[in-house]
Amino acid sequence: MRKHVKSLGLTTDRSDRTDWVSEFSPPRAQKFLSYTTGWLCVLGWQVNTSSGSYLVATQIQGIIALNDANYVAQPWHATLMIIAVAAVAILFNTFFAKKLPLIEGIILIIHVFGFFGILIPLWALSPRQSAQAVFTEFTNAYAWPSQGVACLVGIIGPMYSLIGPDSAVHMAEEIKDASRVLPLGMMWTLILNGVTGFVMVITFAFCIGDLQDAVSPHYS
Repeated sequence: MRKHVKSLGLTTDRSDRTDWVSEFSPPRAQKFLSYTTGWLCVLGWQVNTSSGSYLVATQIQGIIALNDANYVAQPWHATLMIIAVAAVAILFNTFFAKKLPLIEGIILIIHVFGFFGILIPLWALSPRQSAQAVFTEFTNAYAWPSQGVACLVGIIGPMYSLIGPDSAVHMAEEIKDASRVLPLGMMWTLILNGVTGFVMVITFAFCIGDLQDAVSPHYS
């Protein structure tokens, strides 16, 4: 595809998405649509970087609030944490990029062991909700107009687990037999994470107890 794009007189150093748009667009619209897609991708990644920093910062703030009854969360606390998280990410990717494979391997190990380290104590020690409560009762705690809207708002966080497989596409030119290996890797990523994620969600639903107590900052 890149050879075809190059033959059209377009550069090949743009994102894969831009190449796809150029490849499948009508010839007269290729340059305009590629340019537009390229800028949308740039803006999207900028927003994604900000949202990732926001999520990490607010999680840190939540952990502090959970463990320190005297802590009073302030908006400017979260803002400073967002800046700090973004700065750490920039510095790491600028000066320690060669260490990323090591960090990713360590995180993978923590991820696997953490899955069992969290779920096994819950299975063994946590009180249980009834199956009827888990599968038939729905809570709209923040008065959204309908259960459907509440559900859609609630899946904003989990949707991040579904936007990662496309990252493998950027490695296509470095993979042997990419036409077979790449789709398999993307699908198995979704399957494995989907199954384990479903197990974790069901476990939490059975073990969470009273919802209002669970979302309280100092629930224990």
